[in-house]
Amino acid sequence: MTAVEILVDEHQLIKKVLDWGEREIARITQGVAPDAGKLIQAVDFIRNFADRCHHAKEEGLLFARLNDRGLPRQGGPIAAMLYEHDKGRAYVAAVAAALEGAGRGESGSLEALRQNLGAYISLLRAHIDKEDHVLYPMAGRLLGPADQEWLLREFDRLEREETGAGVHDKYRHMAEEFASLP
Repeated sequence: MTAVEILVDEHQLIKKVLDWGEREIARITQGVAPDAGKLIQAVDFIRNFADRCHHAKEEGLLFARLNDRGLPRQGGPIAAMLYEHDKGRAYVAAVAAALEGAGRGESGSLEALRQNLGAYISLLRAHIDKEDHVLYPMAGRLLGPADQEWLLREFDRLEREETGAGVHDKYRHMAEEFASLP
């Protein structure tokens, strides 16, 4: 498996949680109380898998290597992806901030939760599409076999030393659980 294939596979896991988030937004819109426990898990997944694991591989490793191979960090696709990562973090922070009040049924918090979760999901779906169909194919053209091997080693090191042993598997199982929920 190449480094890009690993990232695409991680996108599939992230989309399972996004799918559940869309179903949760629909329930909230219909007046059903939010599932605070699952929303807390979703925020945990987003922060610790999508951001700390997946985005760390992109930002600290893939984007840096692409920059080394001539793709500018400013004003091009890398800059756009970094901007969207930051924007997504802001949406997730707003979701987390609204959780307590939403759990108590406060209308302003429910609306903030619904709007920010929806904005995050829309942003991330478009973001994943751009990475899978524009940036990653570009990476395939710019990165040689030695770059791919380096990325695989660094992805492995990141997961062992920074993310932590077993964390990737924990979140893979969590994504599968979200996929099985109504």
